[in-house]
Amino acid sequence: MKERILYFDLLKGTAIFLVVMGHALTMCIRDIDAAPLFKIVSQVHMPIFFFVSGFLAYKDGFAMPKLGKKVSQLLVPTIVVGTIWFFVFPSTKIESPLYTTVEGMLLDPWKNGYWFTLCLFELFLVYSAIAWVLRRIASGLLKLIVVCVGYFALFLLSKCSILTGGDPLSLTLTTQFYPVFFMGVFAHRHIDTYNNITTGDKAYYPVAWLVLIPLYYLASYPWEFEFLPKDYQYITTPIMHAALIVVAVVLAKGWSEIGLAPGVKPSVVTGYFNYLGQKSLGIYLLHYFFLFPLAPLREPLRNLGLSILPTLVVALIVAFFVVACALFAVYCVERNKFLARILIGKV
Repeated sequence: MKERILYFDLLKGTAIFLVVMGHALTMCIRDIDAAPLFKIVSQVHMPIFFFVSGFLAYKDGFAMPKLGKKVSQLLVPTIVVGTIWFFVFPSTKIESPLYTTVEGMLLDPWKNGYWFTLCLFELFLVYSAIAWVLRRIASGLLKLIVVCVGYFALFLLSKCSILTGGDPLSLTLTTQFYPVFFMGVFAHRHIDTYNNITTGDKAYYPVAWLVLIPLYYLASYPWEFEFLPKDYQYITTPIMHAALIVVAVVLAKGWSEIGLAPGVKPSVVTGYFNYLGQKSLGIYLLHYFFLFPLAPLREPLRNLGLSILPTLVVALIVAFFVVACALFAVYCVERNKFLARILIGKV
């Protein structure tokens, strides 16, 4: 069995907790999307998952991924659990604008919450095609051009999809995270350069912060930049994601070197997030069933100006409870191999 990359587990554990925090704010409480905490959380977690997935997708010489395994791991549980959720969520009384019609759910890019695994599978499909080309090219520059052409092709396909009246394949989201997925692929291929860039004592780290902060603001509050050309974020967001990955990896590596060093007993916090990282797919697939309405908190938080501290406390408490329930559900599902395969993609 291939050795786990421990700091990736910490990254994924942190990211999935942030996912649940975000849903605590936007699905349990609802209508407080302007909260600064949500703006931070919403820009952080998903790029991490796609980067790690791209990193792990790369094999020597751009070997083809095992698509059959990806169908079992990603598509099957998405269809099964997503279908169950479609029938269950109306009874939860959550006010989030999820679709109650099959057509609405299928045409919406967010798929009632189950877009991530669909988009990730699509990126593995795209990667398979591009990897076939990359294996036959020697020039690094040409490889980069091929990847950029793939990005542009996805961009055009997503625009065509929207013009037809919907986004059944969630191509807008697949396109958004295509660059950071391939950042992971090339980070693994050029591992020495990647390790050099993500060393905390190098100049790359402070530069990444300097790039990240203004581009984060640009991505979070686009209505303040209406003077910029249309679709500018297809250029600025990948740069922001690159800076985010440098910052996140440097922090996670430092955390892992201290908290998960050989012979060192991990702290409760380190052990918790490390475990979440190992169960992140199951948590993502099942946590929606444990969200619950918290509408009475909406006005008090608004009266506090949606400031970070109160929203953070609420989101942390709710997320901890929801994650605990999801982990228990994952534990129960894992007791049966068939259920583990169809509900949490354990193959």
